[in-house]
Order: sequence, then C-alpha cells, then structure tokens
Amino acid sequence: MRTPLTPDEEARFHVVMTELVEQKLGEHGTFRITADTEEDRARWQEVARRVGERSGHSIVSYSNGRTIMITSPERVGVIEE
Repeated sequence: MRTPLTPDEEARFHVVMTELVEQKLGEHGTFRITADTEEDRARWQEVARRVGERSGHSIVSYSNGRTIMITSPERVGVIEE
C-alpha cells in the first residue's frame, strides 16, 4: 500500500506535473502514464484540467484502468509509438 501524499506534496505534484504535461503535449501531442489506482487517475485528471485551463485549449484524459492518456480531442484514437 502506498503512503498518501501530504497536502504540500499534492500541491507540488500538480504544479510540476502540469508543467511536464504541457511540455509533452507540445512535443508529442499526447502524454501517457501508468495510473493504476483511483487516486492516481484522479491526480492526472486534475493535471489535465489544469493544462486545459492554462492553455485555453480543450484537453481530455481517458484511462483503461492501468494507464491514463492526456491529449486534445482531435488526437483521440491516434496511436503514438
């Protein structure tokens, strides 16, 4: 069982990961990462929401229960290798 993040760690996660996802979306158009717990999926969905707010663009996230993908609606269904 994982140790829950403290409120400060949670806040830092959102700031740092929002910047990372913005960078990766600019470079590759999609960002995919393992998110195999409900907590992980909720964190990454919040990151996707923040990226959309900061960029002013529609950003979507979807999960298959093991990974989560963050992308723009136009790229849904596009496979990245």
